[in-house]
Amino acid sequence: MTGMNDSGHGMIAAHSRRLKWIASHELPRELRNCLQALEALSSSTEEEFLSIGAELRDLQVRSVAIIEKAAASARHLSGERVSGVIIGMDVFAEQFGLCSEDEGSSVNTCLSRAADMQGMLAERYRSAARAADHISDRTEEIMGHIFAMVTFLQFHDITRQQFERSQNALRKVLDSLRGQGEGPEYRGEGDREISVLAGVLHFCDSQTGILQRTREDFLNAARQVVVSLRCIGGVVRDIMAGTSEIIIGGGYEGLSFLSGFVRELAVVKEELLSFPASGLDEELEGMMSALNGVDRDIAVILTEIRQAVPDLLRDLERAAGTMTIHTIVDSITGEITGRLGNAAEAIKRELPDADRVGGPDRAAGGEISRGEEHVEFF
Repeated sequence: MTGMNDSGHGMIAAHSRRLKWIASHELPRELRNCLQALEALSSSTEEEFLSIGAELRDLQVRSVAIIEKAAASARHLSGERVSGVIIGMDVFAEQFGLCSEDEGSSVNTCLSRAADMQGMLAERYRSAARAADHISDRTEEIMGHIFAMVTFLQFHDITRQQFERSQNALRKVLDSLRGQGEGPEYRGEGDREISVLAGVLHFCDSQTGILQRTREDFLNAARQVVVSLRCIGGVVRDIMAGTSEIIIGGGYEGLSFLSGFVRELAVVKEELLSFPASGLDEELEGMMSALNGVDRDIAVILTEIRQAVPDLLRDLERAAGTMTIHTIVDSITGEITGRLGNAAEAIKRELPDADRVGGPDRAAGGEISRGEEHVEFF
């Protein structure tokens, strides 16, 4: 009976020593702080991720819509209606020459003006076709930046899942520390403490590496998003400048190129009043009507673009300048890995040989053995 009492008191004393020993290293407290920081990281980033995701998707849609409208305006200017007018002006010049018996200066001037105008329209037609191709190329560039945003948004799930795994692993480590001293002895007090601490050390080292890699991957993706937002803004500005030059450049008195061109055609039409029976004035009227239709279609698109571009550029820059999710992740994961590193250094000072105690099997398995029970860390 006395032996049993002595054995019971010995187990209680051993249990007490273990608790004091673990408490003296403040491991549970340090690991609990890590767990709280991870939970704070998850909660603080979840809403931020959702907000950023919605904003990035909105910016993507708006950017692509504006670029597509710019391309549509260029295609209008290089479309069949304009090419039809160019061909029609060839026919007009030929017919005008046949209908005129007077080779005087007025006829020559009219024909010369018509030829010059046809050349101007043909050159603008070709420039618009090149602009449409260029916009298509720049659209591919924007799609590359959008892909970078999509990649970043995917890190929401990847990062969140990693944080959840780290939280679960931390909870299991805390459970293993709280279980110190419980149950029957199986290897001796010192060996048991060394075994548990070696497992915790491996956990700290491994989780530090995992969280650092997660942080770096996330930060790289976040930085790329900031770069992409500003690059998209630059592409939009370039495209709008080029489109504006194609549509408006060389216009008359602030008019679009086509409006000014139609005004000049009206002057040529006046010259045809001396040839009432030729019907050429009607042909010019048809050309003017076709070009006016193209000009109206382009004007509608340009009005929409001019209303949308300033807001888009402002929102792109604001999103790039205020996206702080990466600073949150960087700060909190830095705190967590710092605490894990401190815990690991404290354990290394107490273990007789940290590398030897961890052992190759432990490094591979990452678990603490406790009788028939295994506490998985990863």
